[in-house]
Amino acid sequence: MGFLIYFAIIGIQFTSTLVSGSIPLKCFLQNHSFPNVFGRNTNVTSPNFRFNTLKEEAITLDKDGWLFDTTNLEYQGLDDAILEDFGFNFNSNVSQISFRTDMVVTHPYKTGGSLFAIPISGEGSCNINVKNVQFGLIMPFDIKEENGKKFIELKRFDYWYDVRDNVEFNFSNLYNGNKELSDSMHFLINQNWKFMTTQFGKIFMDPVADRFYNTFKDYMLSMPLRDFNSC
Repeated sequence: MGFLIYFAIIGIQFTSTLVSGSIPLKCFLQNHSFPNVFGRNTNVTSPNFRFNTLKEEAITLDKDGWLFDTTNLEYQGLDDAILEDFGFNFNSNVSQISFRTDMVVTHPYKTGGSLFAIPISGEGSCNINVKNVQFGLIMPFDIKEENGKKFIELKRFDYWYDVRDNVEFNFSNLYNGNKELSDSMHFLINQNWKFMTTQFGKIFMDPVADRFYNTFKDYMLSMPLRDFNSC
């Protein structure tokens, strides 16, 4: 299943000798077909990126006395991502993009050590429901010339994230089925969801930022710069 990114802004501000003025996003996307990124030709306001379920083989968190091993992670919800900001600066050769979405992350887990200065243990399945997480990417680029055409070639990225609303964690078989201990730890974790996402979340957000960057990099390499000037 493909997913729609709905464009929340209608223009991109360019400052360079190549492109100048305010370029509407519909002009940025018009008359292009992106077979490596989109599943089919689309209209200018609802392009179909194809992310599907994001899968990560394994992530191990070992921080502040807490050990948390995961395998076979699945991230659902990228198909509902909403673009919030998007632009290029051709003076500094830096682009930026931000988007937000809800996500559900599921995976088997095994945990040990301590959390909130309390011993923690367990092994089972984990379900994490993330409400309204925002990602922002800063991406330096070069101008690549090929067959007489110029393209934006993204070189690397830095990113940030912020969970705006809430996160709900659910660990099956925590404390090997001891309900009293499990309920107590779940209460602490879910009451302190903001701490959990800021202190421990980055290693789990890295795959999302990496996937989006690589998809957007392919997208830009499919679009000649000269087409901006025809808008």
